[in-house]
This record gives sequence, structure tokens and C-alpha cells, in this order.
Amino acid sequence: MIDQCDQALMQGPFLWAAKPHPRCLLWQRSWTGAKVRGQHDGYMRLDDPVTHEREIELDGDSRTIHVTDEILASGGHQVEVCFHLGENCTVERIAGGEFMIDAGPGKVKLVMDRRLNVEVLAGRSETLDGWVSRGYHRKAASTTLIGRCEIDGPAAFTTMIEVGLPASEMQQLSEQMPETSTCGDPL
Repeated sequence: MIDQCDQALMQGPFLWAAKPHPRCLLWQRSWTGAKVRGQHDGYMRLDDPVTHEREIELDGDSRTIHVTDEILASGGHQVEVCFHLGENCTVERIAGGEFMIDAGPGKVKLVMDRRLNVEVLAGRSETLDGWVSRGYHRKAASTTLIGRCEIDGPAAFTTMIEVGLPASEMQQLSEQMPETSTCGDPL
């Protein structure tokens, strides 16, 4: 979000007055990953028009995803970078904007840009943050990570997501690990 405005203008439930126009700027793939970059014009209606670009890069070798949000503006703005998690995820803050997220079958480490002041919300009814809906008139509390900061002119924020091995593979690895021994002693 920019300046507490959504990228689209809602006119009512399931009714949009103005929708952003997205476009793909880049799509590349390789044997071990991919990169996609897009932008939308949903914030061009602001007094100081803003273009939001997002690049997502997957590196299969390092099991990482880099998400870079670029804000193209000439003036000052309040920026929010949000990550909405599923209702069954548990979140542990490691430090600052660094989190360990347990999704059940596996874990991910999410590190938000250090310039963002990160708030963790779950099931906040006054702002509608921290909810997920899997059907009409159904909602469940979930966790939302919101990183905020003030910018003056163009800025870019990168979030790194490190995907851990699935829990089933971690169990298999731990079963294959040799028993510990003192240094120099055979196992």
C-alpha cells in the first residue's frame, strides 16, 4: 500500500470502481530458477503519482526467493510491504524483520528489508488485517507481516525467503545421520 491507499478503489462488496492495470515487464527462466518482473498503475491517481514494480526471483540452488518492490515516485510517501500467511502458519520473530514461518509440511525463513519497521498482525477486526477467507462469509484469523517506512523519491525494498526442506525430508535426513561420537573415536 502507498499512503494508506489500496492499489484499487472499492465501491462496495465485490465491486471495484477502478482497477489497476498490470503488465509483465520481464519473464526469464533457467534450469535452476526463474525471474518475473511486473508493474501496475494503481497509484497513478495519487497527488504524486507512483508506479509499483515487483520482481520475484527464484534460485533453486540456494532454495531462495527474492522479492523486490520498487516504488517509482518523485515525492514523499508512506509505504507498506505486506505478506499474508495462511491460517495454519505459525510465526516466530527471530530478530527485527527476520521470521521463521512453520507451514506444517515445511518451514521458511523470511527476512524483510532492514529499513522496514515490521508489525505482526493476526485477526484484527478494526482494520481487517490478519484474516483469510476460504469461502463466502467465512473468515479465519491468520498472520500478516506488514513492513512500513517513509520514502522521499524512488526506493526499492527486498525481502528474502529461504525455503527449508519439507518436514518429511528433514525426518529422513535425521534418521540417516550417524550417531555422535567424541573426536577421533570411530562410530
